[in-house]
Parts: sequence; C-alpha cells; structure tokens
Amino acid sequence: MIKDTIKRLRETIGQSNTGHLPLSCRVGLMKQIGNVLTVQKIQCECCKKACSFIGMQNPDNVRLLTKINDHLYGNREIAEDVLVETDKLRLYVENNPGMDTLVSWATVMLGYDVHYGGTSMLETEDYHGEDDDDFDPECWEPDFIVSLVCSADSSGVEDDKYDPEKRREYWNWYLDMVLSVYEKPQQEVIPFNHDTIHIPVPHGCDPALSDKIDRLNSALASYIHAPTNRKETDRMKPYAEDPALVRIVADVVRGYSCIPVTHSYDVIRFWYCVALLAQSPNEQATDCLSGLARTLMEHGPGELGILYRILLLLPEQEHLQRLTGELAAYYQRIIPELEAAKWLAKAGIPYPDSFRVVCIVSFHFQR
Repeated sequence: MIKDTIKRLRETIGQSNTGHLPLSCRVGLMKQIGNVLTVQKIQCECCKKACSFIGMQNPDNVRLLTKINDHLYGNREIAEDVLVETDKLRLYVENNPGMDTLVSWATVMLGYDVHYGGTSMLETEDYHGEDDDDFDPECWEPDFIVSLVCSADSSGVEDDKYDPEKRREYWNWYLDMVLSVYEKPQQEVIPFNHDTIHIPVPHGCDPALSDKIDRLNSALASYIHAPTNRKETDRMKPYAEDPALVRIVADVVRGYSCIPVTHSYDVIRFWYCVALLAQSPNEQATDCLSGLARTLMEHGPGELGILYRILLLLPEQEHLQRLTGELAAYYQRIIPELEAAKWLAKAGIPYPDSFRVVCIVSFHFQR
C-alpha cells in the first residue's frame, strides 16, 4: 500500500515544473504511516540530510540533533534540557537569518515535536490542503525546509531561487528514505556522528571509481595517526587527482563534525581526508576547507592547528595560499591570548617569531 502511494507521488514530482512534492501529498503519506515516532524519524533524517549537505557548521545544532537522534533510534529518554536547547537555537536562528541557519530552523521545529511528543504532520484538524508557501516560514515543516537548502540555486544571482532538478532529486530521495524508515524503523538511513569514517560508493558508479574508493578506505584504515609530515600527506595525492572522488570525500568531510561537542571523532581518517582535499584545486574541495576553517576558528585554536599544519606542508599548492594566509593572520591575532604564550612570558622566554614552528610544536603536544 505504501509502495503504491510512493509510486504515485514519484509521478507527481516528475510532472511538477518546480520539482516540488506538495504538502498535501506528504500529509497524506504520513497519515497513511500513522505512527508519531516513525514520522519524527522521517523528519530527523531530513535534518541529517541538511547537515550532510551543508556541513555541521553550528555546534548547537549538532548537539541538539544528536540528542534527538539518540532518543529516536537509541531508545534513550529525551534529555530534560532539549526544550532549553531548542529555545536557545531558535533565538540564534531568529537573530541570524540565512541559508546556514535555515538548517538549524528545521532542527528547532523537530526539537519541539520531539519534546512535546507529537508531530504537526498528524495533527491536521485545521489543515485544509494548503501548500507550504501558504504558511509563514516559522510554520514550515522540516522536510520542506531541507528541500530549500538542498535545491538552492548555486548561481548566486538570487537568494530565493531554487533549481527544479535539485528539488526533484531531493524529493525522490525523500520518498526512498520514507520507505526505508517505514520498513526498518530501527535502522538509520543517514548514520549520524558515528565515529568511524567510511567513504561511500555511490549507487551506479563505474567500477574504476568503486575500486578506487575501496582502496582509499583500506588505506585510511591502515594509518595509525593523522598526517604529520609531507611524506604522509602525499599518501593522498593519487586520490586527489580524481575529481569525482574529491567531490565524494568533500561531501563526507562537510557532513562530519570534528568538534567534539558531544562525541569523539575519527581523528586519523578525518585529517587524511582533509589532506586529500588540500591537494585538489577542485572548487568543491576548496570550499569545503574554507568552511571547515571558519567553523574551527569560531571555537578557538584547538583542532585548527591540525588543518594549518597540513596547509603548511603544501606550500606549492597555489589554491591554498589565500586560506593559509587567513589562518596565519588568525593565529597572529590570538597568540598573545594562548596559555602557552602567557606561560612563556612569565618565564621570560621569547615566543617564536614564526608560527610555523609553533604549529609543529603544538601539533606534537596535541597528538
């Protein structure tokens, strides 16, 4: 029955000039499922899809979504502070409108549903067949919000333009995901914050790329520490020459949080993936590294030193020069505030003139 409905909805998506799946269709599908917890899991998968698409840039969003995900799939009691964190994230979104915070707004809406034990998709007494655009943005469902994030026009001409093909791709993924959650409600569609990184093989990819991904995963599993010198960084060079593989790895890095706000992370594989991206001039790779740097700079030097070290090991890569300069300027600003600098000052020891030396020393102390 569900499969028949999904088949009809695929036809609806295919016939739509905008690639949209109307709210009335989704409400009907959710009512057919009829289980609050399953519907919440479906909306949670949408929120995780947004994180994997745009990157885990907001640690408050990651922390809240992790707690929600653990509750839904791990059968853990909902944390008492979920409402507090949801309210806090809502305030942040309201004061910082934009595409990045749109991802967090989807999590906010899900947080309220989970806290209060319901879902508006099944509470339809006042619903009369309207579509998403008929409601104020603050009333949009998470699945629709994520469709906007995943289908935003990358041309940059207008912020409110969306690519019909990207939107159609998203809603078809949505229907696949709904069927998966319905049939296997205890199995996550998008694993979230799992420690071990595994580069996925895309459906239908050619054998050569599939083989290269398998070899990369085997290589990542064989290393015993993050890259610390040029020889180790160069291990990723052969993989960085394949644009298709670079795009896949960039998606993995964007969707993985290396900020241990609620969990440990796969240090070795993560930073080898970063070393791979650093050796590719591919725009998706450089955008991913820039986004990672911005996120890490917001949280103090910490893990940022590992990224900076990798960049310093690749001085001939012209596409990295701007980012390397930005990180050098950042460290020059914060050096006086570092505990190490204060300790050296008290001891009367001059701080090294070159931060390249500092980065190397700092890295070995951390790892």
